[in-house]
Amino acid sequence: MDNKYKKITTAMLPGSMRHLHCNEPDFHRSRWLQETLESFVPLPHRNVISTTELDGRLIGRTNANTYHKVLVDAPCSNDRSWLFSSDVQQAAERISQRRTLPAIQTELLRSAIAALRPGGSLVYSTCTLSQAENSAVVSNILNSCPDVLPVDLSDMANTLSHEFTFAANVTHGLLVLPHKGKAWGPMFVSKLIKL
Repeated sequence: MDNKYKKITTAMLPGSMRHLHCNEPDFHRSRWLQETLESFVPLPHRNVISTTELDGRLIGRTNANTYHKVLVDAPCSNDRSWLFSSDVQQAAERISQRRTLPAIQTELLRSAIAALRPGGSLVYSTCTLSQAENSAVVSNILNSCPDVLPVDLSDMANTLSHEFTFAANVTHGLLVLPHKGKAWGPMFVSKLIKL
């Protein structure tokens, strides 16, 4: 399977030392990530950042119970790229991948939970409208991981409602709806806590 489907970004705070660990298995995206970090993070703070190019589905095994916070920026069908793109071939490729993505996303989320310390939290995020890639993935995890609970994000939605339009009746997270004239959406966000 192509490496672009094996992504997980993790952040840890071991003891009093703060550390940010970013993982992007795709070589070109990893290089872009490193350049972005170098552009925006002041030099004195770069020593607390590390980047790797690992299969995110394995991080939970190699770094079990390590991280206080984890962001899973999951590979997804990336609706905006094909909704508003004139590239028919790219749109067809994205649509054809939709069947396999929920399994990959679930594996990444399980790995992230395994890497998370008890009491830690994680954010699962996609840029798709697909319920199968959003709420269904989170529901699958919640039904099979009794030590994981969802966090209610309704206060955050209320605070941001003047900036974003949120879909109604979304379980286990928030779904920002896309706006053609604006540079955001769709975006699904769910927050989970490991007991």
